[in-house]
Amino acid sequence: MEVMGQPANKLATDAAYQLWEDLRWYWPAFGNNGIGESNAVSALIRVLQKQSCCKNLDRSRGQSSYSFQAYTEVPSTPLSGGEGQGGAQPAKHRRLDLVVTWGCREYLEGRLLVEAKRLHNTSTAESLTRDIDRINEFRFIEENNDGAQVLNRLESDLGLIVALTCDKDLADWWEGQFDIGKKGSMGRFPKRKWGQAWQDLGDALSGLVNPVGGFEELDWDELFDEGKGSEYFLYVFFSRSGHSV
Repeated sequence: MEVMGQPANKLATDAAYQLWEDLRWYWPAFGNNGIGESNAVSALIRVLQKQSCCKNLDRSRGQSSYSFQAYTEVPSTPLSGGEGQGGAQPAKHRRLDLVVTWGCREYLEGRLLVEAKRLHNTSTAESLTRDIDRINEFRFIEENNDGAQVLNRLESDLGLIVALTCDKDLADWWEGQFDIGKKGSMGRFPKRKWGQAWQDLGDALSGLVNPVGGFEELDWDELFDEGKGSEYFLYVFFSRSGHSV
């Protein structure tokens, strides 16, 4: 799978490294507390922007349309309701952390829909499962948005889940959902974690279309003398509801 002409796993590695570089200068949390997932989204935006396919595009006003767009906290068209849905969900529960579109001038080529979380307990596991559904169901709001009809029909239509954790066993379990050589070997639950939420998340990850997933280790001991240990940048790119990759 490629995103903006680059292998998806390389973009994930670059985003993790960008996050590591950012945190060399400042740790945006108290003590040994984990950093917020929005820091990973910020790093990802900058890495994706560098991959803009229009390398020689005139970026003066009026000349740079549609080369690269990044939107945060993006609301989706509410579900119309139906069996099992319990009616339309409020807009505040239908937002995605990040939506990126790209192309050259007036020719849009693709979009990437992103949700990020810190992953450590059953509550966050449940949230990630819902995030996958939100990404697959997302549609741009067409009311008062002429461009939405174009954005809703782009050929390359991808999702991305990013999760940060300090639990190496959890990172290994996550990678095992996508590595053909390891798939299923880690069991349905991460080590020392039980509950339906973890099984549901594993099933959701295993059921993704054309997934490219894994993790990158960020060794904070290289940056700090206090022995913060490591953070793990978990990711999975996937084709949204079977759309083109």
